[in-house]
Order: sequence, then C-alpha cells, then structure tokens
Amino acid sequence: MMETLSAFAAEHLSTQFAHPAALWLVLLLPVFAFLRYYYLKKGAAPLASVQHRIRSLPLNVIGLLLIETILMLAVLIAVASPGKEGRLQSISEEGIDVALVLDISASMMAADFKPTRLDSLKKLAADFVERSGSDRIGVILFAGEVFTQAPLTTDRKAVRELLSGISYYMIDHSRSGGTAIGDALLMTVDMLERRRIYGRDQALVLVTDGENDRGIDPKKVIPYLRERDVNLYVVGMAGDEKAPVFIDGQPFITVENKQLYTSLDDTSLRELTELGRGRYYRAKDEDALRSILKEIGSLSRTPLDVREIRTRRSDAWMAALVALLLFLVRQIYLIHFVRRPPL
Repeated sequence: MMETLSAFAAEHLSTQFAHPAALWLVLLLPVFAFLRYYYLKKGAAPLASVQHRIRSLPLNVIGLLLIETILMLAVLIAVASPGKEGRLQSISEEGIDVALVLDISASMMAADFKPTRLDSLKKLAADFVERSGSDRIGVILFAGEVFTQAPLTTDRKAVRELLSGISYYMIDHSRSGGTAIGDALLMTVDMLERRRIYGRDQALVLVTDGENDRGIDPKKVIPYLRERDVNLYVVGMAGDEKAPVFIDGQPFITVENKQLYTSLDDTSLRELTELGRGRYYRAKDEDALRSILKEIGSLSRTPLDVREIRTRRSDAWMAALVALLLFLVRQIYLIHFVRRPPL
C-alpha cells in the first residue's frame, strides 16, 4: 500500500456569470424603453393654448429614458453576478520513498563513461528525479565515509540542484577515500526508518563501481534492511575492462604508489542483492544506466487521480455600484433637467 499525495496544478481564470439566465431579461429592455417612452410622452404637460401640444419628447427627457435603460441593464448584470471563475486541478497520485545511494569514490572518475562515471551518474540521476512524480527522494553519498546530500523530500528542483553540486572534491580522498558500501546501506536504512510514513513503500537504489573495502560488511546490514521492508536495487556501474583513473588529467596514484585501475566486483554485488531479495542491474555504459534508472523509476509509477476544483471571485459589486451611480445621476437629472408641472 502506498500513501496518496496531492498536488495542485496552475489555476486558469475566466469570466463567468453565476446566474446567466438573468441575462435573458435583457431582451425585455426594448419593451421597457418603449413603455417608458409611452408613459413619459403621455404624461407631458400641455403648453399654453397659443402653442400646440408637443408630439415628441424633448431631448432632456430622452436623456432620462437613456439613463433609466442603462440603469436597468446594470441591475440585470448585477443579478447575473459576473465574476472570475478558476479551475484548480487536484492531482492525487501514489508514490514511494526512494533513497539514491551514490558512490563518489576516486574510481568514479574513470572515463569509461563519458566524460566520467560520476558526471554521467549525476546527469542521469537528475533525470530519474525529474520523473519521480510524488515520490520522496533522498540522496546519500559515500566513499570511505557517508553523508547525506539531500534528505527525503518531494522538492524535485532542490534535489536536482543538490545533485548538480556533487563533486569529487567534496571530500578529502586522502583521508576519506575508499568504498564503504556497508556503512552507506546502514545509514540509509536508518534514515528511511526515521522518516517512514505508515503504509508507504520504501526503496534503496545503490549505484557503485567498486567492492567494499571500508567499514561494516554490507552482508551484515541486509537483515536490518529486510526487517524494515526496504526494497533493494543495486546498479553495478563499470565497463567490461579495467579503466584507469585520472584527476585533472593526471593519473590517480594509490598509497602503493601505483596508478589506480578500477573494475567492478560483479560477484559480491550480485550476492548482496540476492541476500536482500532485490534486483541487480549491470550498467556498462551511459545508455544502459539510463535504461536501468528509467526501469527502476517506472516501478513506482501508478495512474493519476485528477480532480477539478472550481473557485470563484464575484464582481457583481461593480455592476451594483454602476447601478447605484446611475440611480443618483437619474435623481439629479430629474431635479435639474426635467421640468414637471407643480403639484
């Protein structure tokens, strides 16, 4: 069972009417204008007998008729209640916790992956994170020592930036060199356990090119990993032939005063995977590594559940304000421009 997470897509705004049926009453405005015209004409006061009775309305009364018609239109628009309606997508999808455990020892500077194993791994790991959806991703780095580069998070942008910052020069390889796979596994399982959410699956993706030569034996960590139901994926990253290691164009010299050549201990990694009841992959080049990470990423993909949430901001007050102002104009117009006989 995987926990369901929710995210929200961008809101799309459009002008809508809450009661659009009220706008049909606009068709009655010509009827209103005609009846009002008829009433005003019928109610016109006769002039002195030396003059003829007016046959048409004066301009000031026609202005009143126009104001009243626009006033009625504003009232109808206010009743229809215009406003900005937004559609907000709630995207619910299932995900897992994924810990990327990445080897940054000196052997990762070998050039059988171009330009180096480490550079290829950084780029493809970033692609893996981009496809992670609602997964929480964490990044653990190790050589002779282990440290957390990124805690479990759904902030893919932050994880990608932290991945881009990975460098051979992050550690002092003269003191912290080597490959402590067991320590890395132990620290990662502990991090996953501390950040566990009930019912949410967890996976550990180990990418390394070497055999364990520091710290605890990785096989001793496997029972701890299985006890906590952490799914194990191991990627052996190295070409078929031994590859020399160069740093800034210069050969990497070991403590034995020899240039470092690196190859993959495929046998021990397969044994480790079998003990952990996980899956083992062999990546001999960048294309193979890309396919492997894509396959691992697809293991946690599930169909999306997309729901649409509608939001609304009413602008009816604007039409009501216009109607009020027109009513005040009408009253002023009646007082100052439309002459009526005294009562």
